[in-house]
Amino acid sequence: MIGIVGVYYYPDFAAGLDRIVRLLKRQFHAAGQTTRAIAVRNSSGAQPDASCFDQVVVGANQHQEFGAYQEGLDLLLGQPSLSHVVFINDSAHGNHDHRRIIWQKFASQVVSTASDTRPALIGPTNSRQNSFIVRGAPMNRWVSTHFFAMNQAALAAVDHTVRDPVVDELIFPRHPESRFFSPLLHASYTRMLSDWLFRPDSSPSWYRAEPLSEQNAGKFAGKARSILQEHYLTSKLEWVSGSVIETRPAGVREKLLARYGPR
Repeated sequence: MIGIVGVYYYPDFAAGLDRIVRLLKRQFHAAGQTTRAIAVRNSSGAQPDASCFDQVVVGANQHQEFGAYQEGLDLLLGQPSLSHVVFINDSAHGNHDHRRIIWQKFASQVVSTASDTRPALIGPTNSRQNSFIVRGAPMNRWVSTHFFAMNQAALAAVDHTVRDPVVDELIFPRHPESRFFSPLLHASYTRMLSDWLFRPDSSPSWYRAEPLSEQNAGKFAGKARSILQEHYLTSKLEWVSGSVIETRPAGVREKLLARYGPR
């Protein structure tokens, strides 16, 4: 069985996430897999289509998307024959809007690793030219967590915890930057995060980057914690020799469909 956790924040993106969940379920069912889908509503205005899900719950709306992912995962634990859990939030439609070929490829990757005993983390990746240090090891590529999947071995390797509370404690909602980051974080990592979050002229930088201040420190702390959780998840899986399976188009046909094909 494949579990699905869908996280809803924005009313305008709800229908798009419903469509993606339906598509994934069709792909899984066509491959002979059963599914159990959980919707976590982190906004009263976001209304998932209940027909897409086996259970719809109101989330606590804490700890960004990873808090909601953990809530959904906790509801799936103990399900018999659970091979994978797929995690997806509505930015997969709203901010990324992947074409159908990407979802088909992702579903195929999940199904093809159903019997793997080695930890597997599946999803699109981000990378940087210059590496930074995470948990004592260099990193320049990680799985983007607007959608991803973990097999049972990967979930066991992280103690069935996709949101690590200890990671959140490495960021403080304070100004200036010297008080924002825990001294336990490597200098290369804090430089990378500072450039991404607080320097709009940096390349690359977040589209909502702005200088840190007392007024926005709380907002940026939430964003920084999400980034840390994303990086630490990949780092933990690589630490136990897990495999990162990248979801991206390969070959001319897939690349054309990923750019111009149907949604």
